[in-house]
Parts: sequence; C-alpha cells; structure tokens
Amino acid sequence: MYGLGHYSFKFDDGFTYLGYAPVESHAVVLNKDFAEPYTGNIRISGNLNLAKNFTINTQGNGVISMDTAEYLKLKAFPESGTSTPDFNVHGDVVHLPRNSATMFYVYGNLTGRLLDLPPSLKVFAIYRENTLTGNIKDLPSTVHTVVLQNNTNIEPIVFSDIPNHVKSVELKFLPFGIIDTLANVPDSITDLNLNLDANTSLITGDISDIPNITNLQISGPNAVTGNVADFNRMLRAFYISGSNEITGQISDIPATATYFVCEGYNTLGGDIGAISFPANSFQIKGNNAIGGNIANIPHTILYLQLWGNNTLTGNIADINRNIQQFDIRGNNTVTGDLNDFPKLPESISIGGNNTIYGDIADISGKRFIELSGNLNCRYSSAVWVNVYGFWFTPQITGLSSTEVDQLLTDLSAANWSVYKVLDLRGANAPRTAASSGAVALLQSKGVTVLTN
Repeated sequence: MYGLGHYSFKFDDGFTYLGYAPVESHAVVLNKDFAEPYTGNIRISGNLNLAKNFTINTQGNGVISMDTAEYLKLKAFPESGTSTPDFNVHGDVVHLPRNSATMFYVYGNLTGRLLDLPPSLKVFAIYRENTLTGNIKDLPSTVHTVVLQNNTNIEPIVFSDIPNHVKSVELKFLPFGIIDTLANVPDSITDLNLNLDANTSLITGDISDIPNITNLQISGPNAVTGNVADFNRMLRAFYISGSNEITGQISDIPATATYFVCEGYNTLGGDIGAISFPANSFQIKGNNAIGGNIANIPHTILYLQLWGNNTLTGNIADINRNIQQFDIRGNNTVTGDLNDFPKLPESISIGGNNTIYGDIADISGKRFIELSGNLNCRYSSAVWVNVYGFWFTPQITGLSSTEVDQLLTDLSAANWSVYKVLDLRGANAPRTAASSGAVALLQSKGVTVLTN
C-alpha cells in the first residue's frame, strides 16, 4: 500500500503488523505466510484517506472477499496482483471511493449502475458474472481502458456507444452478441480485442476503416476485409479468426508488428525473406501464396504457420535454430534429413512435394508431427514422452510393417493429449498382429489410430 503515514494491519488470529511510509512514494509492505488458509478479517487502520494504492496478492488457491462498503475511507480501490486467483468484491459501486482510478482484476458480484462509478476512474476491468447495469456510454469521462467479461446485465453494446475518451476495449464471453461494422469504432480507440459469441455476432468492415488501431484482435464470426498496406504503420499486434479476407504483400505488414496471426480466407503473398517486422509469431491461413527459401525466415520468428498455396524451398538444416513451431503447407519443395531439424520446436508440420529422409527416431522429442509428400524415411526405435498428434503419410515410399509395428509400440508408451490422432496411412505398409496390444493401449488412452 502506497501512502503517507502510519498503518496498522490486525488479523483475527492476533497477529498485528505496524507499518510506516515517510513519503507518499514509499510502500508499506506486509508479507505473511499462513500454515492453513486464513478465513478471517484483516482490519486496516491509519491514514487511509492518504492511501493512493492498495494491492493484494495471494499465492496458490487463495480467495479474498470484500464488500464495497468497507472502502469508504480509502482513497483508491484495491487492486489484486496477478498471482491472485480469486479477488471477490461484492456490493454496490456507489460505495467505492470517489477518487478511485483503477478497478482491475475484479471478480465477485458488483452491483449498481455504471453511472455511479467513481468519477475519476481510468481503468474499468470487470470479470465474471457481475450484475452491473447501464450502457457503456455511461462510463465516467475519465475512463480510457475498458475490460468486460461475462457481465450479465450491461446493455448490449454497439461500437458507436463507446465513449470517445476510451482508448482500449476488451470484450469477451459476453451474454449478448455484437453485430456491427469497424467503421463505427470510435477514432479514439487504439486497442480493440473482441472474443464474441459465435451464434449472435458478426463483425464486418475494412481495415482501412480503423486507421488508428495499433492492436486488433477479433475472435468469432467476422467478415473483415482489407489490404495489409492499410494497417496503421505503428501496428503492434494483429489476430483475426473467422471468414475474413485479408489481402496484400507480406512486405507491406508494418515494421512494428510483433505478433501477426491471420486465419480465414486470406490471400497474402510475397517472399518470406521480405518480412521486415520483428514478429515472434507469424501465422496465416487461407489461400496464401508465400514463396522463398526457408533459410531466409527472420530469426525473430519463433512460431511460423503458413497455410495455402505456398511454394517454399530450401533445406531443413537452414531453419532458424531457435524456432518453436514450424508449420508450412502447400506446394512446397523442402528437402533435408530429419536429424537436421532444430532441437527446440515441439511442433513440426511440412506439407507439399517435399523430399525428406532420415530416421523418425531423430525427432522423438517433438510433441506434434505432421509430415507428408515425397518422404523416404525409416524408423529404428525411440522413447516418446509427450505426444499431441502424429501424422506420417508418405506418398511413394513408406515404412515397412516391422517399422510400423515398432513405431506403434513405442508411441503407445507415451503420454497423449490435445489432438490424440496417430495416422500411419499413405504409402506405409500395414501393421501386423505384433502391434495389436500397442493399438489397444493407444485406444485406451483415447487415441484414434489410423493404419493401412
């Protein structure tokens, strides 16, 4: 807690802590460990009218519950730390300190009207099933950040109701949908994050309609269009998933982008080596036509996913050694030995007319494997620990029955999660009765096993 003066913290178990802050910029910090979960009161006294910030952290599965009526003497609304799993605040917002600037990480059941929020509020972030009422346009004129999740009573939102003093908006898992167009987003907003109901929402519009947005994330039904050349040149993050149709050359993506994920019916093109932005995630799906040599993939990219009619070339030995995910599909002609894959990525997927060879055992540390094309691989034996999914479907030369049996046996000992699919069809030989026990074990783990 930041504030000038003396403060006392008294617990029902008799523990008392006395703290002093000589100036307003100093914090009074109380650290207390409990052998068992503490369920009593913490009574704070002192110069509460001078307290400017009050932060609460719990470790583990702690729950903090408070009533807004207890805040009347405080100058600032308590904030929960990021390690607090539950910070339950209940009561009418009319009781909150009038000088509160931040309501963040708030859970529980806040009641009352948006019109009764503190008039100096700047950050308004509400999670879970609160029962506040009103229209988003009723927010105090000082609010610049809005986060709403799972709120049940606030009126359905349209973009034009968002006050023009708001700069950042995050709307997720709301009980109502939003049907609107990007052209109605206020010019003041630079950050827009939407995760909307699939049955009652639809976002339309063009990227050129939001020239001030530097952080755009849309999950759920949308038919957004536009050329990447029309992005704000200071774009930081872009995520969109739906029926969107984004076009343009990847060289036109702003050089400031650190995160770019574009799923939908997109038609992006260009040479992979022409990327000028420092994104650590570059993932695009659709009918894209990305070409170039994989040796030229920028080393800043740690998560690469390119789907479409891509024509990437090169040798897997030249892939960035720090890459975490490597997923390319299309008409690629990548070559190389499996042993040359970087050791770091847990996920590798290569589709196309590739010429890849080597021992599959050399990539046994990967959790997700999807290889197709002109494969000429073998399998000896390896220990597999954690597997999400495994697809190995060569077009011409496949594994022998002995190798298929051995691979099934080794994979049956692994921990399976997420996708739980094992596909050894394609040009691979059929399995034999020798692997029947392994298949039964895999199926008992919920794995779908596909063989010839």
